[in-house]
Amino acid sequence: MKKQLVLVLFLIGFSATSQTIPNLKLNISIQKSLYGEQNSKGRLIIFFSRNENPAPLFQGSFSSDRIGFAINVENWQKGNNYQFDLENSFHTESGKMINWNDGNWFIQAVYNISGKPEFTAPGNLYSKVVKLNPAENEDFQLELSETVRHRRNSNPENSEFVKYVEIESKLLSDFWNKPMKIRASVLFPNSYEKNIDRKYPVSINIGGYGSSWTRASRLERDSAFINWWQSNEAPEILVIFPDGSEGPYGDPYYVDSENNGPYGKALTEELIPFIEKEYRGMANPKFRFVEGCSTGGWVSLALQIFYPESFNGAWSYSADPVDFHHMQLINMYDGENAFYNQSGYLMPSMRTITGQPRLSIKDEVSGENLRSFDNSYVTSNGQWGSWNAIYSPKGSDGKPVAAFDPITGEINKEAVEHWKKYDLLTILKTNWTELGPKLAGKLWIWMGDMDNFYLNNAMREMDIFLKSTTNPVSDAVVNFEPTKGHCEGYDHRQVLELIQQKIEKIK
Repeated sequence: MKKQLVLVLFLIGFSATSQTIPNLKLNISIQKSLYGEQNSKGRLIIFFSRNENPAPLFQGSFSSDRIGFAINVENWQKGNNYQFDLENSFHTESGKMINWNDGNWFIQAVYNISGKPEFTAPGNLYSKVVKLNPAENEDFQLELSETVRHRRNSNPENSEFVKYVEIESKLLSDFWNKPMKIRASVLFPNSYEKNIDRKYPVSINIGGYGSSWTRASRLERDSAFINWWQSNEAPEILVIFPDGSEGPYGDPYYVDSENNGPYGKALTEELIPFIEKEYRGMANPKFRFVEGCSTGGWVSLALQIFYPESFNGAWSYSADPVDFHHMQLINMYDGENAFYNQSGYLMPSMRTITGQPRLSIKDEVSGENLRSFDNSYVTSNGQWGSWNAIYSPKGSDGKPVAAFDPITGEINKEAVEHWKKYDLLTILKTNWTELGPKLAGKLWIWMGDMDNFYLNNAMREMDIFLKSTTNPVSDAVVNFEPTKGHCEGYDHRQVLELIQQKIEKIK
């Protein structure tokens, strides 16, 4: 499919005053020194914000008072301005609820020529931030004059305690019919260089959504953590930090899927064995563990369940939905719509720990639609796009089948049937007689009872099931902490100490 140039407008600042979209002409140009043949197609994004700092390009996640407009353009002729029509563009419905004429906005344009849906992908072009008052301007000019630099940690350097590993994955390369790499950083224990004959237990740390392999270096820069890590009190463990930022459709979650390919096998059969061999891991499932929070909470459980004899313990914090009857607040199986509940109310995706909604699922998905070259969360590389790519089947067009309509939210029951392969609670219920004995002593779970993304609802169902099990009786530890939000209970030092306690019991 040809890449398309899409012009997107984001507006921050909600007003109850409903107005039609203004007849505003925006003219975008590319500075001559930056124009190249590769610039004729891409994705042009224009942000409007009430706030100047940080620059609109670098402001936070989408919210219900951010809106967007998109126009697909096939060819941008060198030296020409691009002008678009807001009225006839792809846009969110909430755009008509903004009072466009109530003062100044800060505006910034970004031109995505990376081929990826991320706004800040290296090489993208962007403009300086300027003010705009739609009531006073019919014609407005923006020049793309700056370039997004390559990320500082794209080629990280090894240090005393952290080494970076990148290998070509035969499994993923065969699936994609092109070279595919898999990478991670490794945190070494204090005695690693002092005792060159010693082999070490291994812990796999799975980060939050889209976490980079460079997160180990952040621990190294944390003086409190590294001082403890260098002390005699710290566990003697190799800690592996797989990369979650470079999957084909976002975070690959390190499970096999029809759309991403065999990421679970690539991790367990290629990356972990390579690191254990190269850096003196024990290469013994009894001394191999997995842990993480949020995305890492789900993946740690999934790896322990899908590969029950490859790991000897999962420490899961604030896991993504483990039961798709409670996909946050969506009932994927019995519900009809991903945006509205049965009473017709918009369902929130995020809340404060006091229960105040902060972001609706519809607005969150709408934001992913806008950043996608296809105007759909399916190829957004965002959270919903990533979930969909993992859980849904591959469509006839080679892309993931949408589990729900990107505009209306109507749930596709046929696609959701495929999600059952990744519903961790369903897997446990269906296979408990076989899985139960293999998971004995291996499940440790923490969840805040006011999780900011409503993840506690699904975990409650898993807890109910685990407490009801017979043949065998589950010994899983599930801790719910009142009034705590997402990942509030997670601490790198604490989880490593818990793993060390298990290691001592094994020895």
